[in-house]
Amino acid sequence: MASVGKEDHFGDFLGMKTKEDMRVVLLNVDNLPDRRNSEKTEQILDWWAKDEVDVALFTETARHWPTVPYEERWDKEISQRVRGGVCSSMACNCRQTRNNNSSTHQYGGTAVFMVGSNTSSSEKKSQDKSGLGRWTSIRLRGKDGRGIRFVSAYRPNSPGRASKQNTVWSQHREYFLRRKDDRDPQKIFLSDLMKAIREWKKSGDHIVVGMDANDDVRNGEVQRAMAAEGLHEPLLKRHCKQPSRATYNRNYSNKPIDAFFVTGGIRISQGGYYGWDEAVPSTHRALWIDIPRKTLIG
Repeated sequence: MASVGKEDHFGDFLGMKTKEDMRVVLLNVDNLPDRRNSEKTEQILDWWAKDEVDVALFTETARHWPTVPYEERWDKEISQRVRGGVCSSMACNCRQTRNNNSSTHQYGGTAVFMVGSNTSSSEKKSQDKSGLGRWTSIRLRGKDGRGIRFVSAYRPNSPGRASKQNTVWSQHREYFLRRKDDRDPQKIFLSDLMKAIREWKKSGDHIVVGMDANDDVRNGEVQRAMAAEGLHEPLLKRHCKQPSRATYNRNYSNKPIDAFFVTGGIRISQGGYYGWDEAVPSTHRALWIDIPRKTLIG
């Protein structure tokens, strides 16, 4: 079992998961491999096995999946190696003009993975309708026809002076300008995601969003938009008396920018932040929550 150092973690101390709980993790993974048998794949699979992960929400997968040969695709490899298989939904920007670029690297991207026995309840996948890969989701069947939808989302970071042309923000800016939409891609992201959330809520589903918000998730624009739609950040609510911790290693003001947001019917039994590089080496911390199964899928 991976141990989270008490001096470096936030929230509950990570321990054994009870059989009544579903464990969900979130990580800006700083790219997924584009070839089989990579060291990073071994690290991720070891993490999932040791910490009994049921659902993994990844951001910044950084792959243009149509360019990756099918036999090398990451979702194909892990499904063959995890007992019970893996149900995957991986999204990238399929709208970018790539100028015959054969490289598989592409900034951005999101993914959801249902691990092991949870795959049997997976029934519906959906992705950002724009084709930009800003979010993706998998829905699990629940009791009384009510399901739970797990969503991985990435909000593009505002450009800085030294921003590269192919940043996620610039990719999205190019796409929307071609459609005569001059709004900031961050504004469009929130507007479109909130529209999707309202549609999912109409079906009566529980919703768990894992996001790299590139925003202060305690009181920023993303938090306010989520609250307006009835979603809250469960870790900050549960551990409101603890000092906040940064989730990105270049932030020195203890500002968290990665977060879960859940609908009101979801309560967590425990959860917190991993220590730096505790799960898989990344510039971001991994986050985790345990959710009682009986409140979700019966």
